[in-house]
Amino acid sequence: MLTRLKSLFLLLVLSLILTGCSLSLPFTTKKAALQITANPQVTVFIDGQHVGQTPYDTNDLKAGEITVKLVPEGQAGVSWESKLTLTPKVVTVINRRFGPTADQSSGEVFTLEPLTKKTAAGLVVISTPDDSIVTVDDQPQGFAPVSLDTITAGEHAIAVSSPGFTDNSFRTNVPAGYKLIANIQLARIPSEAAALSLETTPTPSPASPPPASPSATPSVASASASAKAPPYVEILANPIGFLRVRANPSTGATELARAYPGQKLPYQNEENNGWYKVEYTPGKTGWVSRGASGQYAKLVQ
Repeated sequence: MLTRLKSLFLLLVLSLILTGCSLSLPFTTKKAALQITANPQVTVFIDGQHVGQTPYDTNDLKAGEITVKLVPEGQAGVSWESKLTLTPKVVTVINRRFGPTADQSSGEVFTLEPLTKKTAAGLVVISTPDDSIVTVDDQPQGFAPVSLDTITAGEHAIAVSSPGFTDNSFRTNVPAGYKLIANIQLARIPSEAAALSLETTPTPSPASPPPASPSATPSVASASASAKAPPYVEILANPIGFLRVRANPSTGATELARAYPGQKLPYQNEENNGWYKVEYTPGKTGWVSRGASGQYAKLVQ
């Protein structure tokens, strides 16, 4: 009985951390729980049946596969629908933020899967877009989907990012004996807003990158640092017009400079999880990301 109480308590803590509210589960192995929050308020359908509006909270669902559909008030064209598998005694949490279009909307789905080893813990991060960069506790873990089978039980900081999309970061608790599955959708930055954001500038001529205001944006990678022979990292053309040079191999690290398509930065013989260490100005080094499929930068040996 004590073991069961402890298990239920851990699930309640997960719900509390992820959503800011608690959920009481019945003492049964057959029922599952579901929490849904959304902005703006939405109408909730489960398996085609209207069940209420957000915030929606139930602990009386049959475990197994269900189809959830969320329809925002006055925005039927951007409704969200997904199939979920509910697990007995587990809270599945859905958070949605609806934008003017489906790809400008964002959200998370969190659930737990029981593990055979009760002292173990696991984490899976799935994302849309599927090549998003994932960091856990400020450590880069590569491109989604990411699966960590040896993570320690307890609280962790997770960040998901992708060029042209709004970053998503949060803290969550991974209880012992369970694998936390986090399915994250990032919101695409509208082209008009992106043109004004730090993520986007007009694509410059490789021969003469546009000057940057020191008070507004980081410096431009120096042309004098360009490599005349391998090894070097060549910056490739990309939709945002430049590539950030960061202090560490992480999207959360400080931006030191911007490198532009066609620039060839001396390679510093160090690679970390898809990031290359380069010299961006004489005597100064930083990191650039190659992208999920090598679309941002190319190493020439």
